[in-house]
Amino acid sequence: MKNTVLVIDSAERRLIDLTGALRRELYLVHYMMLENIEDADFQQLQFDMAVIYVDVNNEDCIARFEQLHNSGLSCIRLLLFSEKKRNFCERIILHDTAKVMLYNEWDQDIMLDAVKRVINYKRTLGITNLNKMIANVKQIPTLPEIFFEVSHLINKKADMEVIAKAVETDIAIASRVLRIANSAYYGARTASILQAMMFLGTESIKNIIISTVVFERESHLYSIKKMWDHAELTNKLANQIYYHLYGKMMPASFSSIGLLHNVGLTLLLAVFDSDYQAVFERRINSRQSLYDIEKDLLGFCHADLGAYILDWWNLPPVLVNGAMYYYKPFEVDARYLETTCIVHLASYLSWQILGENRFAFALDEKVLDYLCIGQSEIDDIVFCNDNSNKK
Repeated sequence: MKNTVLVIDSAERRLIDLTGALRRELYLVHYMMLENIEDADFQQLQFDMAVIYVDVNNEDCIARFEQLHNSGLSCIRLLLFSEKKRNFCERIILHDTAKVMLYNEWDQDIMLDAVKRVINYKRTLGITNLNKMIANVKQIPTLPEIFFEVSHLINKKADMEVIAKAVETDIAIASRVLRIANSAYYGARTASILQAMMFLGTESIKNIIISTVVFERESHLYSIKKMWDHAELTNKLANQIYYHLYGKMMPASFSSIGLLHNVGLTLLLAVFDSDYQAVFERRINSRQSLYDIEKDLLGFCHADLGAYILDWWNLPPVLVNGAMYYYKPFEVDARYLETTCIVHLASYLSWQILGENRFAFALDEKVLDYLCIGQSEIDDIVFCNDNSNKK
């Protein structure tokens, strides 16, 4: 059965070429104009997803887009804007159940890839589970104002001093930045946010902001602080493994991959805790893997949810794939196999070091072969971590 995509265009007809490309990819596409949405009965029409173009400089276009909120269109929406009109775009990101792509002249291949990923989530999670997640999206932490502020400054290539001052306005985030920068791995030894950012890089700062949003929540099932300890240790070990392999620091573009790889599990514990109670109870009394228990009881696993959320927040594919496949690294796209294998090993070692069995998983021995790492080298990495913690 073909997947159905609704394309809603504005007067400029910017999505004509994309519509043709989607049809060539064998999607069943329904094309309509935004000005005609009043005539559409979205209660009767069912779509797998919608792609919508909005001219943010056209008040009538924006007004009609607002009507879409109450139209009954319940599928995932991929939004495209005529330009990055910051206040409007941020409001949509914070309050709309949509994946937002802030492109003016977008790359068609990127668009097609985004559509394929959404369809894949729908297939992986199942329509019932996906609709449930969409319905509960407002329970999921929203990105704070400081994230948009920092992203805006980074995108316009502002001075690091200016970005540092923005980070300093949030005590929780500033504290976490300093804690990570001053860890034994980075060894910044500084109380300066500016100097800490020099060590970590701007992309890592954005990911630290996101991690702060996720890990500031509470759960009656399990300590979220312990989840942060695991994420932080996993990130440290991932960077150590990379350094061991290549003799250089992990690139800043994915050096914080460990912080966010388990975001799905944290959200299940904190946001969907009533659903997760049964999973937690069975895991305590069963040898069945956490992954299999989640699939049995929820229909999806925490890795699926984590990847979905990170993709929703428009994080780089390397982080999204690391979250989705760290449990089963050899199912990932070949482009992300190396980083996913690294985070698989790092997460495994992290749970072993922390002595937590409820979330521990079996190490895929093929990862060691792929990374050309033996047990003695693993022991060295763990030993180095133990010594750095004692300093």
